[in-house]
Amino acid sequence: MRGIYLAAAIVSFAIVVVLVRLFCRRHFGQAVTLLFVFAPYVLLGMVRIRCKFERFNCGWMSFGGGITWHVLPSAIVIGLIAYVIHRLRLTEAVKPLGGAWLGLLWYALPISVIHPPSHGGPCPSLPIICHDLPFLGLGGLFYWLLPFVLWAAFLVAAQASAQVRA
Repeated sequence: MRGIYLAAAIVSFAIVVVLVRLFCRRHFGQAVTLLFVFAPYVLLGMVRIRCKFERFNCGWMSFGGGITWHVLPSAIVIGLIAYVIHRLRLTEAVKPLGGAWLGLLWYALPISVIHPPSHGGPCPSLPIICHDLPFLGLGGLFYWLLPFVLWAAFLVAAQASAQVRA
């Protein structure tokens, strides 16, 4: 069972990396690109806001409450970030952040699939892959997003360096 979960995680990650690379090579309109890149962050932010301020019994992994009004403040904050990125002409450089769709999908998996036995699921106690098993004090969502954030940071730094030299 452990091997199946590990293989599924690796294959899922590889597929998303390939899709993000293809997305990075194509040119779409600014609005389409920013929407694709930042939509998962709006949903993840909605859950975080709901959990923080509504005493909803959850952490970073509960879509049990569905989409609620908490999506509005999240969309405003993420929209402002997207606007700044657009104004700084960094839209192409932040395309790898679209890899957050993988984190969102992982985050939305039901207990019956992705939680360890201690939380009522079949996942074989693999940190990062299974929900509710932190690794080095951080939850799995952090690690699912980290490669894409680093990739985007590298592209932003490269673009900024090129602009300074120009």
